[in-house]
Amino acid sequence: MKQSVHLQPCFPAPAAPSAATPLPAGGEALVRFHAVTKRYDTATGGELALRGVDLALPTGGLVAIVGKSGSGKSTLLNLLTAVDRPSDGEIEVAGVAVHALDETAGARWRRASVGIVFQFFQLLPALTVRENVLLPMALLGREPVQQREARAHGLLDRMGIADQAHKLPTALSGGQQQRCAIARALANDPPLLVADEPTGNLDSRTAESVLELLRQLADAGKTVVVVTHERDIGRLADRVVTLADGRIVSDEAGTRQLIAGGTSV
Repeated sequence: MKQSVHLQPCFPAPAAPSAATPLPAGGEALVRFHAVTKRYDTATGGELALRGVDLALPTGGLVAIVGKSGSGKSTLLNLLTAVDRPSDGEIEVAGVAVHALDETAGARWRRASVGIVFQFFQLLPALTVRENVLLPMALLGREPVQQREARAHGLLDRMGIADQAHKLPTALSGGQQQRCAIARALANDPPLLVADEPTGNLDSRTAESVLELLRQLADAGKTVVVVTHERDIGRLADRVVTLADGRIVSDEAGTRQLIAGGTSV
């Protein structure tokens, strides 16, 4: 996930933001974007990465954010996880005004409330698999050491790699490293799990198993947001939100949701 910095507006905000994305009947929003715009200074004067985006995501389920390079996916992810702040608009996650958090407050909030899975795993190479999963819990300091150990073991077991706990990440396959990264992202039991191109560095068979794992986590009640170039992820998603030129151009039910509702596609 690319990091960016907050820059001052270099030209007026665009007119007419998109209509707010409706929630499913009875759904309660965990995430809300309201008229969110992001501008960056460039050598040619300025660039709009997001243009008046409105988006509401319910608690639970798997949402895929898709689009070509430059569509605004990485920017949306940075704003959702408080790595960056919008130039205009508001972002709320579980009632927290994420757009208003400064860098320190954003890091503290992110540590407790968001799990992030990266394309290239980002595991610390000098720590064992077990220690990589324990680290977020130690940083948050919310549980006694014994409970952290038990939770780490339980997460690694759930990911199917408990037998790899005392190995260094470099001794694991790509799929095993990504499973370790998912366990680490779940260490503090965050309500929101964000995966940035989680299968981009994996072969097709391993990628499929990782996507199925994310689907299982969504079925267990996590809100999972997957940012990807892969349009066919819709077969596992509840919703597919497509970005182009910084705007939401479509917001559709995923194949899974349509089948669950009794309609074959």
